[in-house]
Amino acid sequence: MHAAPPGERHGWHDAGDFSLYNMTAASSLFWLFETYSDFAPQSDDTNIPKPGNRVPDLLDEARWELDWLLSVESGTGGFRNTTCLPQYRAYGDNALERTARYVSGEVGTMATARTVGILAYASTIYAPFDPVFSQQLRDAAWRGWRYLEARPTEHSDGPTCPAFRQDGEIQSGRAVRMFAAAGMLLATGDRRFNEAFDAYFDDIEGDPSAFRFNVYASLLYLRAAMGDPARQIDIRSRLRQQADRALRDSRAHPFEWAGRYFWGSIGAGFERSGAFNAKLCLADPIQEAAHCEQVLANLHYMFGRNYYQFAYVSGIPGVTQGRRRAFHHWLATLHATPYLFPGMVAGGPSESPRPDDGSRPRARPVAVWGYWGDPAMPRDAVTPIDGRYTDNDSWSTNEIDIGWQAVTLYNLYFGEWFSRRDDAPDISIPR
Repeated sequence: MHAAPPGERHGWHDAGDFSLYNMTAASSLFWLFETYSDFAPQSDDTNIPKPGNRVPDLLDEARWELDWLLSVESGTGGFRNTTCLPQYRAYGDNALERTARYVSGEVGTMATARTVGILAYASTIYAPFDPVFSQQLRDAAWRGWRYLEARPTEHSDGPTCPAFRQDGEIQSGRAVRMFAAAGMLLATGDRRFNEAFDAYFDDIEGDPSAFRFNVYASLLYLRAAMGDPARQIDIRSRLRQQADRALRDSRAHPFEWAGRYFWGSIGAGFERSGAFNAKLCLADPIQEAAHCEQVLANLHYMFGRNYYQFAYVSGIPGVTQGRRRAFHHWLATLHATPYLFPGMVAGGPSESPRPDDGSRPRARPVAVWGYWGDPAMPRDAVTPIDGRYTDNDSWSTNEIDIGWQAVTLYNLYFGEWFSRRDDAPDISIPR
């Protein structure tokens, strides 16, 4: 990583910027590990580093981000919340080789709890491939857990580059500790983590996301062999309620999509279908055919069954209307042509713009076209919400984000799994 703080290495840029954030790192890794746990992709030839090393490339890629998480552990056992660029040059003038030095974020319980959960989960995934690395992950998770134990009522998240700061948010703090406890129970089998999970349990009332880890925690708890059977039954009941709600929303939508019209709507839809409906379908694709269909409906929406008949992911062969632009500092600086490489998932339609997402036609070195004001894509407040996607620099609708990429990958692997089943039901039944 260019100009990294001493000792910090690897990691993924979060989105259209160059910074690295613990919140989206943990969320993205969660979905990659869910992908491996549910579908076990074995490809080892996708042109990323370490080809042919007998480790699935998905896990090689995830390890790059795990390396960053391990590198931001402090001497206290706690973990930092970010490695970031505090300032940027004008849009289109942010070459990596000209950036300022990165700065380290603060150590806090929020980042530590997320990291404990994901390192513990990862330790179970990597054990068959690299027992030494698996133990390293588990040891770091234990140190993080002890850091949390010493601060039982603290919910701290530092102010440096505060894009995803949740300092003092008690409910979020409990949710990430719940996630940490579930991961430790899975990795160690130590029953004390049942008590910790119960102590921080947060009801499943909303969608999963990088901002709300309680659903991730519940899904992780279901994987723990030493989990309390009664608690697991209760969790499954709560997850089903959310799956049924997503199914009702899908049936009420003109394109059968179950998402949310805010920043990252495509990813938000996949969070719902991946966490709720896909799990029911995986358990029983015949009896849960309607939930199978809901996951596929969200995929169809991304691929073009939407207001614009538009593919919200770049580089799909044969697409006549597909994503060509994005908010991204590096690609804008490079004047990349074609602008996007394949596989980039858009934020998607959003009801209203994020702050500062406006058009600046006189901006230099490149003009900036935001949520409103692009003459090539005219729209206003009466434009249907599903039509408010802007294939330009609008970061409210068209940013790139690792979290959206990861959860989309999970749903794509679900689609592949479903399509290959000999007993897959006919899901074309009229409603």
